[in-house]
Amino acid sequence: MTRKYEKCVCRKKRRRILLGGLLLMSSLFFAGCGKTQTEGTEVQNTELTDFVYVPEFIELKLHEDVEADYRFLNSVKLVEGKLLYHILATNPGEQVANTYIYTREQDDFRMKAEVPRKALPNGEKEVINFCTYDREGNFYVIWERRGEKSWQVYDFLSKYDKDYNLVYTKELTDVWVNESNADITQMVFDTSGRVYACASSILYIFDENGELEKNIRLGTQGARLFVQDDGKVYMAFWDTGTGGTLEFKLAEINVETGKREEPIEGLPYGCKNAWKGINNKILLNRTGGLWEFDMETKESKELFTWTDMSVNVDSIKSLSMTENGELIILHNIDNSNPLFYEYEIVYLKKVDRSQVKEKEVITIATLYESEGFLTEAVADYNRKNNRYRVEIKGYLDEGTEYTPEGYQDALNRFHADLVSGQAGDLINLKYMDWRNLARKGALEELAPYMTGNLHKEDFVESVVNAYEVGGKCYTIPRGFGIETLMGKASIVGSREDWSLEQVKELADRYPDASLIHMSNPYMLLQCCMQYGGKAFIDYEKAECDFDNQEFMDILEFSKQGGDGQTTNTDLYSNVKMDRVLLAQVSIKSVEEYQMYRQLFGGEGVCVGYPTVKDGGQSDFSGEEMLAIASGSKNKETAWAFLENFLQQENKSPFAFPTLVKGFEGEIEDASKVEYLYDEDGQQQYDEKGQPLQKMKTTWGYGSFNAEIYAATETEITELREILKYASCNQTEERIREIINEEAGPYFEGQKSAPEVAEIIQNRVQLYLFENAE
Repeated sequence: MTRKYEKCVCRKKRRRILLGGLLLMSSLFFAGCGKTQTEGTEVQNTELTDFVYVPEFIELKLHEDVEADYRFLNSVKLVEGKLLYHILATNPGEQVANTYIYTREQDDFRMKAEVPRKALPNGEKEVINFCTYDREGNFYVIWERRGEKSWQVYDFLSKYDKDYNLVYTKELTDVWVNESNADITQMVFDTSGRVYACASSILYIFDENGELEKNIRLGTQGARLFVQDDGKVYMAFWDTGTGGTLEFKLAEINVETGKREEPIEGLPYGCKNAWKGINNKILLNRTGGLWEFDMETKESKELFTWTDMSVNVDSIKSLSMTENGELIILHNIDNSNPLFYEYEIVYLKKVDRSQVKEKEVITIATLYESEGFLTEAVADYNRKNNRYRVEIKGYLDEGTEYTPEGYQDALNRFHADLVSGQAGDLINLKYMDWRNLARKGALEELAPYMTGNLHKEDFVESVVNAYEVGGKCYTIPRGFGIETLMGKASIVGSREDWSLEQVKELADRYPDASLIHMSNPYMLLQCCMQYGGKAFIDYEKAECDFDNQEFMDILEFSKQGGDGQTTNTDLYSNVKMDRVLLAQVSIKSVEEYQMYRQLFGGEGVCVGYPTVKDGGQSDFSGEEMLAIASGSKNKETAWAFLENFLQQENKSPFAFPTLVKGFEGEIEDASKVEYLYDEDGQQQYDEKGQPLQKMKTTWGYGSFNAEIYAATETEITELREILKYASCNQTEERIREIINEEAGPYFEGQKSAPEVAEIIQNRVQLYLFENAE
């Protein structure tokens, strides 16, 4: 049996990097052991132990281990306390990539050792796909040999002893259940010498001689396998739970019957990953920390939080526990270039508690403790700071199933702590009514602190101004996007002409078209009230006026115009045929803006949300927003963290950086023209003699695909104009919710517009009164 060869090796020109010594760092970050918490399982009341974990950081430059023009770092993992990885490398003129396999031992991860190439398949037609060790040090390789024809591929399993002497080689080509199951992703071993190889949703079990015993259908893909000290095989996996949501589960695989047993009861809720522990225990990644679960007693306890260890949990590649309970973590510290991933080893050593000096603590209050950007920022700060340690205080228990009641309870507890001064030193404003917090004096003004390394002028001016409350700066988002309405300029005009009257006129001119893509009365009402609310609300005076004809006209227009004229959900085809006039778009990069302009026939214009009297208004959507709590007793220290946080540019590809240098750098990169050259290095020209540009990338939206080239001066000018007039003064979310809730009976014909307007007036006025300063 043969299978078609479909693999390819990515290649990139070698970067000139200075070879240097590996960086070894250690810091006095620590966490107490024995903290207990569980949901649906027995709680273990354990005294604090006499040791703490102290992280030691070992930087790895793995791709530099091979001198070659093209290098591809592959399959980096921890195996039985060893670091194992292989590199595919070629030089110009070479047709086949050479495979170099390296290990680094636990005693000194800075010292590499190359697996002897002469002992491994590495010929012109041989490719190594997977390799690993068992606990005795035997080495296993899954490799393939190409046949005489390019589409023929034959697979093999080879075992070597700890001195890399060949023990056996077995052909696997006829073993696979089907071709899609041919790629091994994990391999584990029991004490009898059995090999458990996982590929897709199939588990292949080989005996000590490499003969296939059986295969087992796991019923799910992406399972993590491990063999406990008692020889039992377990799989950790995600499966559908109650209510149709995905739940993390753990189950034994019965090797004799070839079936997966029922999931283990008593596993704490909210787990996300699992690794093999010691003494019949399993390590669980749960709610921001590492937990230990006893398979016999079903008891669990938290060992530490990841931020206390200065580890970004989202960057953990693999984890291994030593026989004495210390931990080795393979941590990805830079994933910006997949060909040159940067890794480090975080070695969590046990240190006598009396030898570790405790740091001063500052706290960040947040609803969700495991907010990705926050855990990364805290881990980075804790690693660099020798005096202070930042802790994250989450109010929403992510170890329990989400409920609206639980969410509201978390908000109530946060506000109670805020009043009593116990909320913390900083606040993550995501999911928070931050304007209301600022108006009530709960947030600290930042201007007095911005006199050192960071100033207001270092950020995009329009964004900073938009997020001011009462002319004062309480927070600056680290990244931002633009939410707006876009249409064809020939149809919708420009933002200067864009008011509710113009919207009504546009709807009348195109009676057979949908005003807004996939609109309904509620959506159209929200678009009208996104900024139109300022015509009816005075936040400073805590007054509103909805009981008038202007607002009732908006209700009537929303009911009539939001009927969703077309059932076709594809935006591009609707825009092309003028069946849809406007679409809500979110712009978070120059390339995304270019794509939307092209989608609207090259004449896309951002008119913004309509207002009652002014021109159209676009909306900034801030990302990664922190503020200092006015009740903090450590404001200067809190600012030191916030300053460091804001100086680190937003890394998300789905948001513009707010720092001027980052934003202008993105503009410069997007505008940089790259020209097209042929194989001989000759520049290419079109039929008019103009030099051809090289395409940067492609963007897609539904059925539409856009080729993205260097941004033009016109595109950049238009984008800057959108920023200039964008704002963040939209109607508060809770008020928009009230309007939507009460508009329903009018849209359904159960109440008149005057009745609904009066109810909205009363409810919004009560809300403003309750939330007045």
